[in-house]
Amino acid sequence: MSTRGLVPFAGAGCAGGGCAGRGGPVTSDRGSPSSLTLRAVGVTRGTITRRALRRRGGRIELRGAVVPASPGTLIVVSRRETGGDRWRQQRVRVAPDGSFSTRFTLRHSASFVAQWAGDATHAGDGTVPLTVRVRG
Repeated sequence: MSTRGLVPFAGAGCAGGGCAGRGGPVTSDRGSPSSLTLRAVGVTRGTITRRALRRRGGRIELRGAVVPASPGTLIVVSRRETGGDRWRQQRVRVAPDGSFSTRFTLRHSASFVAQWAGDATHAGDGTVPLTVRVRG
């Protein structure tokens, strides 16, 4: 899936020209850099079978972390299905250890990104697109 046309949410930490989908930390005058990760649970090499997806009720779990941990802040996780033109977003809170998780209903292959706006001492960041292919 092409990552062309990725649109970050307002306030995603796009200051200084960096935005999610560009694959690196966002730089700004807001302080020290941060790091954001995102992975799909139970997905092997970016692929999940329809059968495995059905066993999970059509839902996929995404987990990630922000370093340094910033408990209670919001992370926006967005999904766009292959061939789709709309982003679906979910907002999740960061746990005290810096982790977060969410679930999306998935019927077709899709790309996911996670973004956060940063805080008073850390610049925001966004992940590179995570593509999950549904096959079989």
